[in-house]
Amino acid sequence: MFLPSHIFITLFVHTLLQPAFAHFLHSTTPWYWSITMALHNPNNWHWVNKDVRNWTQDYLTTELVGTKASKDDGTSAEISKLLSMEGDVDVSQRKGKVITIFDVRLQLEYSGKVPLKESEKAEGQEGDTKDVSGTITIPEVAHDTEEDEYVFEVEVYSSDLSKEPVKDLVRKEITPQLRQKLQKLGPHLISEHGKDLQHPAGHDASAGFSRSKVMSSSSVAKQNDEPKSASTATAGAANGPKINVTTLSDQQEFRTEAAQLYETFTDPQRIAAFTRAPPKVFEGAKEGGKFEIFGGNVSGEYTKLEKPTLIEQKWRLAQWPQGHYSTLKIKFEQNDVDAVTVMVVNWEGVPVGSEIDTRRNWETYYVESIKRRLRQHQPLHLSGFKDQHVAMPSIDATIAWAVPVQVEVLGAHLEAYVNLQPTINTLRLCHRFGKGDQAAITKLPVELLSQVEDILMAEERRKTREEWETDFRCSQVHCEPRDHYGPCELEDLTREIERDVRSACAGKCKSQKHHDEWVEEALWEFMDENFEDVHFNRLHRWSDRVGAPGSSMHIFLNVQANYFEQQFGLAIWTSHVSVDAWNCLGDYVEGQTTVAYLKLSSQQQRFAHSRTVQKDVYGAPEEDVEMGYGVRLQEAKALTESDIRRFKRAMDILSLQPRVHESQLAAWNNGRDENEEALVDCKPQLTVLLRSSSG
Repeated sequence: MFLPSHIFITLFVHTLLQPAFAHFLHSTTPWYWSITMALHNPNNWHWVNKDVRNWTQDYLTTELVGTKASKDDGTSAEISKLLSMEGDVDVSQRKGKVITIFDVRLQLEYSGKVPLKESEKAEGQEGDTKDVSGTITIPEVAHDTEEDEYVFEVEVYSSDLSKEPVKDLVRKEITPQLRQKLQKLGPHLISEHGKDLQHPAGHDASAGFSRSKVMSSSSVAKQNDEPKSASTATAGAANGPKINVTTLSDQQEFRTEAAQLYETFTDPQRIAAFTRAPPKVFEGAKEGGKFEIFGGNVSGEYTKLEKPTLIEQKWRLAQWPQGHYSTLKIKFEQNDVDAVTVMVVNWEGVPVGSEIDTRRNWETYYVESIKRRLRQHQPLHLSGFKDQHVAMPSIDATIAWAVPVQVEVLGAHLEAYVNLQPTINTLRLCHRFGKGDQAAITKLPVELLSQVEDILMAEERRKTREEWETDFRCSQVHCEPRDHYGPCELEDLTREIERDVRSACAGKCKSQKHHDEWVEEALWEFMDENFEDVHFNRLHRWSDRVGAPGSSMHIFLNVQANYFEQQFGLAIWTSHVSVDAWNCLGDYVEGQTTVAYLKLSSQQQRFAHSRTVQKDVYGAPEEDVEMGYGVRLQEAKALTESDIRRFKRAMDILSLQPRVHESQLAAWNNGRDENEEALVDCKPQLTVLLRSSSG
């Protein structure tokens, strides 16, 4: 008897995985794996994970750069630079065993020399040798790659036959050395970072740690309310185990003055506003002044204050080792041109293993909460409302290799990808490390593993895409009352209204058709009554996803920007544009949309602009309109095959398709079909990206 593949996979997930891994497969929180050493971990039994991408990049730079070879005729080659490293590198510990899981793509740059031929010397070229340079791409460097399995793609810049000897030297002499050095990466990762993940034998892992918590906006007290003196905390830190620490940094933009942000961190009433509860302890914003907020989950003291540009604090989470404080430095840099303040955060002394939780709590309970409060007190420019004068803003122009994509599909699929990483990692770990009776799975065919991943990813995308598409329609003002509800929400709402109608019209409905018409009328009446509230909730949620018009704050996309660049080597660029070109210069905005591009993060140039005054532009003969932004496009670096593969990989993994962004006017004047056909092959185009101060 043979079962269809989808039935077999379903049975496989819900039966064979159930004993050991069902909890992981049904938990889609990406921070689940960031279990810190602050948790009690007897005999090093529980899973502990450490992200070591930055260390690995430094290690590979040190080990690989300088690898060289030469020949007697003067031909030479040497690795000069690690251009990029894309992928994940983790060191993990469970059941007392330290393992490393990594899968990265490397690109190296090499330089070399080749002797000049007599014909070249006769042509007047100076010297005895000619410089040659190019790249070495290694598509996969993984924890289970054998020494003879590495693939090296060697390319030469401005290739010609005279440079082939250097290319051959790299292939024959350099790549064998690289194979040997790459094989040492795994053991070095374990020896360097394993000690951070395991407690010494006989050591009480819970000593010096309080119970783990997530910051809460309520004012519920900590479980252990017994006060501890400073001397006790210091003694605990001095007598406890040595703590491995790291440094975090962050940068956020706020559309407010620096003085306002400074007050937000120092005024107890403003602190209560964004934490949603009065501080539990607040001795004043002064050097040595102590504070406890979020019900005691965050505590510290002010160490340096320079109004309105600098705040330094000793800062800690309740679940950190007793007596251990990080140093939090917050700088406020105000740009008087467009009324934007950049908050630059430098965080020293964060315990290793708690980086993800600390950063997530900071972004959620500090940054997003403060931005939400600012939006409530400052009018938020939302599309679709008249009587709003639109002044032509200054323009930020960038030229880069880019591919346009649908912003709502990009956001939904990226969110699904991030959410599902713990599940995918679980499956791959089972596939790699399952053994005998000690694991629920031993080995899986690669094809079956890929099918399981595809099924899980499709389901996750279905859930995230529904909300993203609904919010995007509202941001464009292309929505009707019914559009504010996803299919599942609409089904639940219809079912609830049917119950009410059935009880209200018992014995009055003459037929099923009469009943259905009554339900439909009641449904539309309910959606009309709640249109404004639901619509504005969707608008605010969209601004939380991609940033409000007139702002460069992309809360969700900014949070994931570094992760996206580490995974794919690309950057996300978004902007708000008018969707009605005839009205974009008038006294009101008819509507607007959000456009998104994937672009090479390093291949870009920025340009200044100049302003001129013109008249009679797009049917506005009596208005002085600032137009004529002059941008000088400089020559950009040539696109390589490696760059094209980078775009294709991101588009394939996130299941994205190119999308032409254009206004109605552009659609009328240009052939839409021709524009769309130009991007069918997903190749990036050299694109001028314009973002104005109004979005």
